[in-house]
Parts: sequence; C-alpha cells; structure tokens
Amino acid sequence: MIFLIRWAQRSLPARPALQHFRLLLGGLIIFSWAGFASAIQVQEPALRFALNEGAGTAVLDSSSAKVAGELKGSGAGWTVDVPAAFSSGSAYSCDGSRGSRIAIEAEASDAISLLEDFTITCWLNMRDPSNLRRILSKMDLKHASFFDFRLAEAAEGKIKFLLALRTGSILDNGYAQKGFEIVSEDCELPLGWLFVAVTRDSNSGLVSFYFGGEDPSTDLVASIGTGDGPKGVILDNKAALMIGNIQVNLGRAANADFSDLRIYTEVLSSETIEAVRLQNFKPEP
Repeated sequence: MIFLIRWAQRSLPARPALQHFRLLLGGLIIFSWAGFASAIQVQEPALRFALNEGAGTAVLDSSSAKVAGELKGSGAGWTVDVPAAFSSGSAYSCDGSRGSRIAIEAEASDAISLLEDFTITCWLNMRDPSNLRRILSKMDLKHASFFDFRLAEAAEGKIKFLLALRTGSILDNGYAQKGFEIVSEDCELPLGWLFVAVTRDSNSGLVSFYFGGEDPSTDLVASIGTGDGPKGVILDNKAALMIGNIQVNLGRAANADFSDLRIYTEVLSSETIEAVRLQNFKPEP
C-alpha cells in the first residue's frame, strides 16, 4: 500500500491525539510504511514476549535469552480480538481481577540485571485506564533498585503513563525510599489498540514517553513528554518480573489486552520506535 503525505512537522500539543502530523505547504513524499520499517535497523531486544500463544498458560520469549513466563490468576487468558492488520492472531488478555498476571521466571533477571539504558515497548487495548494499573514491573518495597511502568491518574477519556525508578542499594532500615516518578502527558484514549514506549538514559536520567496507534499509515509514534529521573544503574532485585501486575500485593492487575512486549537495553530513537510499531503489521500486499 503506497500513500502520500506532505512534507510534515510533528506537532506536540499538550493533549496529543493519534494524528500526530501537522500538514504544511511543501513537496510531496511518496513512500510505503513497510519500506520505512525495513529501512530502520532494529536490534534484538533483551527480552521479547509476543504474547500470541492463544492457549494454555505458557508464555514464550523469542529473544536469545529464551526465558519463560506463565499466566497466573483467574482473570488471565487469551483473546483473538486484535486489529485485522496485525500479523498476530491472538493476544494476552486480563480482566483486572486481583492476582492475575504473567510471571516471568527468575532467569529473566540475567538479561536485564545491572539495567542502565533501556526502552520498553508494548501494544495495549485498555478497557480500564485507571491509576496504578501495571504494564511491566520488577519491584518490591524491600528493594532499593526497581522499575515500574504503569498507568497514572488521568482525566476522563484520557490515558497517562508513569515510570517509577530507583537506583542504589538497600537502605539501613531494610526498606527503599519512594522512587522517582516520571509522568507522561495526557493522551486521548482510543477505542482500540494503542502502542506505547518509554526510554530511560542512565547517564542523563532522562525519561521519554511515546505513543502511537493501530493504523500503520496514520497513527505514527509521537513524543508525549519527558522528565528527569535518577542516573546510574538499576541493580537487580529479587522481585519477579511481571506483565500486567506488581509483586507488592498483586492487586494492581491491568484490565487490558497486551501484545508484543519488548525490553531493549538501549535508548531507541523515535524513528526506531516507529519501526518497532510497524513490525507488528502484516506485510503490504
């Protein structure tokens, strides 16, 4: 499928919608989205869960780490309600009930131990964008180093994301202080699937959020805010890596569908993040 866009400048309103480009006067560029995706070199992620198993409780990692995960809880299952353009025919589905999650085996820590720079990308179909619903977490209150990617409180009809981080070792009293919390801008909550990414630069502490949608041609990735977090290394901890919940009390299950969750141990550019988004679509006819 070939489409036309004008020479464009990305627009970043305070409350961005899924159409992220402001059309300006200028020359026309002709290109295909598949051609753009193939032109950008995307490195292999440290962990990648396609979440397209469709049956059973096993969850596989397609990265070279080859760790495994497992569906836990009564509300964890599978759905075939995915966009028609997706190359995958199924996705992980959670109804938000307490204890429901994907728990990743301990070997996952080897792939993301001493975590410095990173990028997390994921497709979500949010039925309930409530505050504190988890996307990806490796956090326990007794550990000073952690990361916790979740939803933040947003206005009605909006969605907002938060990355909580802490670096360092266990404190004298055995408990970690509250970590840095970096929050994205409000986004329009789409009726269908959305693509979200967050990056963290360990040298500067900069955290950046990105947002896109399920139309390969128009719902392009755009920035939805940045913020300053802690610098340095996020040390490994004994907390389980969880998709869609948190180990602290297992009471923050997401009411959502998940597809193709990835962790990269580098800061991806916005162009590379867009290429990651496009990798989930069927090839052009």
